Amino acid sequence: MVRAQSFSGREDEFPYAHLQVFEENSSLLIIPDITQHILQWNLFPFSLKGGARLWYNRTAGGVGGDWIQLKGEFCLFFYPISKVIAHRNQLMTFEQGDESLGVAWARFMHLIESGPPHQILEEILVHHFIYGLKPESAYFLNVSFEGSVMYKIVAEVRTLLKKVLNSTKYTGIYNDPPEIVERPYKMQQL
Repeated sequence: MVRAQSFSGREDEFPYAHLQVFEENSSLLIIPDITQHILQWNLFPFSLKGGARLWYNRTAGGVGGDWIQLKGEFCLFFYPISKVIAHRNQLMTFEQGDESLGVAWARFMHLIESGPPHQILEEILVHHFIYGLKPESAYFLNVSFEGSVMYKIVAEVRTLLKKVLNSTKYTGIYNDPPEIVERPYKMQQL
């Protein structure tokens, strides 16, 4: 269970996402007379491999069994302050690229979930998303709401954007786009 979602410390891995999945998985295991923090402390090295396991071996003794401190050291080492600032900047300056509204929303949601807890109100995040949209996409949202989307509550905006995302056939975040195969109109002899 713990090893299924291992973390090695590569640049494309997100320590905050790893910790979230690890804590969700480890919370399923309950052992009488053992606190959740002690259990997580004992299971955590089994969720690491490669460079992350080496980091753990160097660091674990210095935090004296304190799970909260170990988590902080882990995140700080694998996601330093410079990345936190850059991530927050990406959230606040989001712009829709040459992509559909659904793809832009999926990319924005992935951006939110891939970094540390940013302590930015959801309303502000949604406003920055809307401000970063191309005029056509913003117009679509306004027409869908029969007025300015900026005056709607976050739950309503999320509901509509979820519907848009669900109707988007390809989001382009996790996979390469499917290749188009051109078929000849008639068989050619070789």
